[in-house]
Amino acid sequence: CAVIKRDGLICAYCEKDMTKGGRYAVDHIIPLGRGGSNDIENLAVACVGCNSSKRDRLLHTEWTPPKDRPAK
Repeated sequence: CAVIKRDGLICAYCEKDMTKGGRYAVDHIIPLGRGGSNDIENLAVACVGCNSSKRDRLLHTEWTPPKDRPAK
């Protein structure tokens, strides 16, 4: 998969390393149902947790990745 060759098996949203195991998905950064495309620029490797949490929401306006959230 071209997106994995480009980004490796590191979650784009929380930076979880899945190279030694772990489930992942190729996520549409802008969801297809929200006008996104299947172009590689709109795809990112995501761990299952982040992919499930993000669902069909838009980045930063409707969902903030864990790595970009303020520390508690």
